[in-house]
Amino acid sequence: MKILNFLKPKPAQPTIDSYGQQSSGVEPIQMQSLMEWLFASLLNAKYFGKSYLISYNSDNTDPSVEQVIKKAMYWGERQARLHH
Repeated sequence: MKILNFLKPKPAQPTIDSYGQQSSGVEPIQMQSLMEWLFASLLNAKYFGKSYLISYNSDNTDPSVEQVIKKAMYWGERQARLHH
């Protein structure tokens, strides 16, 4: 299975999935600056995979963002167990 992933062509640029922007309380212009910085950083590091930006506001919780966070935590724990 990992061999097949190796054979897939790499994307021409990184992709960023973003969650929780509306409920974060961060102004759109600030969020745009953050996304531009993250994108430039990924390009500079020659990372062309998928990244995630999750904005969380504990004073204005969003159940869909909390679900994404739980999935990410589960995935990270699972990956850690697989690689140790």
